[in-house]
Amino acid sequence: YYNMKDKICQLSFNRGDRQMPVVSDYKKVKEIYADAAKKAWVIPCICSENLTTTEAIFAAAEEFAVAGGYETVPVTIAMTIKYSHRPQATYYTHSRRADIGLRCFAADAHILADAYPHVTAMLHLDHVQPIDDADLLEGDLSDFASIMYDASTFPFEKNIEMTAAFVRKMQGKILIEGACDEIYDAGGSTHNSITTPEDADRFVRETGVDLVVCNLGTEHRASGKDLKYYGDAAREIKGYRREDSAARHFLRHRRSDKVALCRRHMQGQYLDRS
Repeated sequence: YYNMKDKICQLSFNRGDRQMPVVSDYKKVKEIYADAAKKAWVIPCICSENLTTTEAIFAAAEEFAVAGGYETVPVTIAMTIKYSHRPQATYYTHSRRADIGLRCFAADAHILADAYPHVTAMLHLDHVQPIDDADLLEGDLSDFASIMYDASTFPFEKNIEMTAAFVRKMQGKILIEGACDEIYDAGGSTHNSITTPEDADRFVRETGVDLVVCNLGTEHRASGKDLKYYGDAAREIKGYRREDSAARHFLRHRRSDKVALCRRHMQGQYLDRS
């Protein structure tokens, strides 16, 4: 399904003494996250579904780095594959082939990185579906820094079981994010509950994920009128204390204004809507 090394030219170009900074090595990715935590930095994760958005993310991060006098700033650039609510790899090219879109996205990032020397980019596979994206999951993921293994459409117990099996298979090869929830379609009559600290902690301990995303009211399948961010729940999870608590692995998915970082670098209708 996806093997960049076989299907497109090698992209480990050098310009002078500078290796293009698209990082996928597991240990290096962990170091970047640890360094960000030490500095109390947020590493934004912004989805793209076209070249314009991909470059806008680079351009905005470069502008931020230069303005702040930073040698480099990290940013995660993400893409969903066959995720039914927004299959971004499918939309990336007019071919409407997810495999082509994913390869173009990765190639674009590697090439663009050479134009933005103050950006360290990490590519993320977002909302990867255990069934719909099964072919991707069996392929070569070495060009990607992280993956969200999203089994949240399954019952919570099954979600834990499936995520734990994926972690056992891929641990140490790619940074793994799990979805600690049992998601019902936000447009339906049944809505999922806000994640409790206990469930978040159990999910992390039993799956072994590197990162966990919880339902805090901004699950992005919801419409704007249904969105409400439960900050108290986030703080409870963040403050939950165990030896290996979820607080150490906690992520937030927030729909509001997450593309504002790159808005001014984009052209009208090409604004990413993820």
